[in-house]
Amino acid sequence: EERERERDSQHTERDREARKHTLHTLATMSRGLREFGLRVDLGALIRNFLRLQGQHAKENCAAVVKANGYGLGQNIVSKALAKAGCKTFFVAHVSEAVELSKAICPHMNTIAVLNGTLQDEDIFLKYNLVPVLGSTGQLYRWDRYGKGAPCIVHLDTGMNRLGLRQEDVTEATNALLAKLNLQLAMTHFACADEPDHPMNEKQYGLFVERCNALSVLCNVPKSTCNTAGLFLDKAWHGDLGRPGVGLYGGCPTPSVQMEPVAFVSVPVLETFTVKPGETISYSATMTVERPSTIAVCEVGYADGYLRTASGQAMVTVCGVQCPVLGRITMDMCVVDVTDVVSMGESVKPGTPVEVLGKHQVADVVAGRAGTISYEALTSLGQRYARTYIES
Repeated sequence: EERERERDSQHTERDREARKHTLHTLATMSRGLREFGLRVDLGALIRNFLRLQGQHAKENCAAVVKANGYGLGQNIVSKALAKAGCKTFFVAHVSEAVELSKAICPHMNTIAVLNGTLQDEDIFLKYNLVPVLGSTGQLYRWDRYGKGAPCIVHLDTGMNRLGLRQEDVTEATNALLAKLNLQLAMTHFACADEPDHPMNEKQYGLFVERCNALSVLCNVPKSTCNTAGLFLDKAWHGDLGRPGVGLYGGCPTPSVQMEPVAFVSVPVLETFTVKPGETISYSATMTVERPSTIAVCEVGYADGYLRTASGQAMVTVCGVQCPVLGRITMDMCVVDVTDVVSMGESVKPGTPVEVLGKHQVADVVAGRAGTISYEALTSLGQRYARTYIES
């Protein structure tokens, strides 16, 4: 019996030590995992909002939070912006608006739906949502089913997308608008990111002309500017700005830099050396020209690291810009870290790689993929662990 008690005691001690080791290992893994994924700086988001609001002629801006807050988390970024004083939020789909109404009170804030109504007026009324009406059909339905609730009217001035068109500027439309609880009249610039493009002045002139022709709109507040529009002539700003991409670190024009908000870091999975003449990744599109140290990194097009950047993409390892070699694949990409190693830095499994952030800003990353920061941000994959900080 004494030997059995001693044996049981030894087993218990071994179990205790094994459990401590397991917990230590999990804690270490957790600390390591927090280095990787998508980190969203809400402090930078707020500073961008305040900067853009200060740029508006009347220092009055809404926030466009569609597409899951440009990929960064609609409800969390909206809460942060609401605390910073934002009162009006634009989304594209009614489903986004319903979700947003759970995060910010629609009785204290305006949640507007850019795509308007689609025979779903009852949802708008249930959740106190504001439709952006862009056709005479939508105007008629809101007059019939909207029960006097607030709405916004959209005038098309050249985008040829949504909005009342020239042929809709009639006395009948004016009479219909007079029956609605209009909160805002808006249009959308097509070329605001090109400050000298003649389309900008043309669109503003058409907006003024059509608002005057629809006389009901003369005393309704106006909204014209997205992020880039805020850096056009202040006489064109109207009463409310509608910045989107600039809030999240996208640059509205080449001369205007916003503060980065999204930071993506991924781990190195493996390193090895390759000889001149060897090829990298699918289709063997890249042939190594020098003895090289290669790092395989855990990011691919399934994470929103666009395949079109193959052969152009760069990442940052230990503070050094490093080229991505060959094709970007679904889950991985291959990086040349030869220059990092030659400086005496150690690159091994677990070494962090900056894919998006301070040294890899959204517009540059997007440009290498032949696209814009809007797409780069909204493509950020769901596999990233999202962490929110406030610098």
